[in-house]
Amino acid sequence: MSIVYGTNAGAASLPAAVQQGDIVLAAVCGSFNGNAAISLLTSGYTKSEDLHQASSVGAMASNAGIFVKLMGGTPDASVEFAGVGANSMTALLVGVFRGVSTTNPLDISPQVEYWPDNVRTRVPAITPTTPGALVVGVLLGSSVYVSGAYGAIPAPTGFTSIARQSSHNPTGNAHVSAGMYSKPWTGGTSPASNYVLGYNSGTAPSSISVALALRPK
Repeated sequence: MSIVYGTNAGAASLPAAVQQGDIVLAAVCGSFNGNAAISLLTSGYTKSEDLHQASSVGAMASNAGIFVKLMGGTPDASVEFAGVGANSMTALLVGVFRGVSTTNPLDISPQVEYWPDNVRTRVPAITPTTPGALVVGVLLGSSVYVSGAYGAIPAPTGFTSIARQSSHNPTGNAHVSAGMYSKPWTGGTSPASNYVLGYNSGTAPSSISVALALRPK
């Protein structure tokens, strides 16, 4: 995990045990006043999703990018990313997965829900097609910061936390909370999770929820 303020670049280390053939899922989550470009500075990643949701309060938008990479013979030691803009907060969450298809790691198209002016978020419903698939949820929240009212997004019921991050910027109102979670798929439609709160403030934050299904080998 890593988090940066403004346009600074940041990096998150990958586990030392990462191997050739592992699939790395990187989620860049930014809180910014507007529709911001989401990018990784490390080469070789494919952008799966480029997502944006505005908020009516302070125009603090949620911006997210989901990236996928197959590790080669010399696996990366880290993932580098760029901050989304002035007075922004940007978090990077990284998950490393083994036993995932190296040709089609995403079993089906990701499912996305957008939440304008709402403090609740959840992992959307998704219906994988391949037995043994793994459901991965990425939740992002952006809000005007209110003293004492920020925090990480807890794992939904039945999901295991892979990475969680939460921080507000030191000089402005941008705040970002982000989390990546997983659970095995047991067949049929994996229903939408329970709602989880990223914030306890009375502001009107925006949030983005993503459900992905990783296909096993």
